[in-house]
Amino acid sequence: MRFSSQLRTLGRAFKTRYFAAALLLATVTLVNSALADDLGVIGPVYPIAEHDLLAFIQAKLRAKADSGALETLMREAARRATDGIENPPSAKLSKATAPVRTTSIRPSSCPTR
Repeated sequence: MRFSSQLRTLGRAFKTRYFAAALLLATVTLVNSALADDLGVIGPVYPIAEHDLLAFIQAKLRAKADSGALETLMREAARRATDGIENPPSAKLSKATAPVRTTSIRPSSCPTR
């Protein structure tokens, strides 16, 4: 009976400590973000020079579709896939380098039951 009341008291203390630590962390975070200053710009700022990758890929695909090269690529990919399924590549296994060792056992030397 006495142990359970001590355990309950200990549990409340841990909960209080965790709550206090979480509250302190939240307060420090909010205060730091509220006190943030605009430090300005240190050097010149330039616009982003990179092209949008998705737009670039779509433009290339549209150009290939318009010229008919996309159909050729798709037929070639389908042919390679079918060929890979019908004629799979052989497994690249290592070759045995040691000679095969055979052992002869004379039946007369085997123990009988």
